[in-house]
This record gives sequence, structure tokens and C-alpha cells, in this order.
Amino acid sequence: MMYEVAANAAKVSNKLQPIANIFNKDASKILANKMFKGMSDEAARLNAGTITSGVLTIVSLILLSLAGLFLIIGILRTLAVRYSTKGDVEVNKKRAIRILVHCIITFLILGILGAIFPTTIAFLRV
Repeated sequence: MMYEVAANAAKVSNKLQPIANIFNKDASKILANKMFKGMSDEAARLNAGTITSGVLTIVSLILLSLAGLFLIIGILRTLAVRYSTKGDVEVNKKRAIRILVHCIITFLILGILGAIFPTTIAFLRV
């Protein structure tokens, strides 16, 4: 039983290793060794660096897209609650303000992560 658990953990670890390599300081060297064996070292590292930068850009775009999506959904929810005919008007106003504040905070956090996270990873790898 313990051997099976260890074997499954090793399989998962092997599958996650390529993802972890992107955030490694030597990511361009690792990718260059695995993908571009026939090229010179300099050309292989340049190609691998381009791939790593592309992956980090995609991560950034996903985070920024999520931030925009959360903001749009939050504004729509705010409008729906604010102009709802159910319940007390004052309670609806307070609830709408609370929803709007939460969506703005989420937007800012995801926006900051989307702008800073990939850049920080790229600078740490240099």
C-alpha cells in the first residue's frame, strides 16, 4: 500500500516537473538541453528564453483577464442588487456598496498579480 502511494506521488511529481521548470532560475538552460539539442548553446538558450517569456506572458494575460472579468461581474451584481425591487432600499444600497468594494479589491489584487508576478519571476531568473 505504501509503495503504491509513493509510486503515484512519483508519477505526479514527474508530470509537474516541466511546469516547475518554468519558474526555475535555469529554465532557459533546462529547456535548451531538452528541446534544442542540435543547435549551438547560445541559439538554444535564446529559443528557450523566448518560450519561457511567452509562458510568463500567458500567465500574466490570464490573471489580467480574470481581473477584468471579476470587475465586470461585480459591477453587474452591484447594479442588480441596487435596483432590485425586493427588500428595503437602504439595505440594498449598503449591500450593493459592499459587493462593489469586494469586486474592486479583487480586481486590484488580480491586476497587481498579473502585472508584477511574471515580471518578478523573469527578473529573478536573470
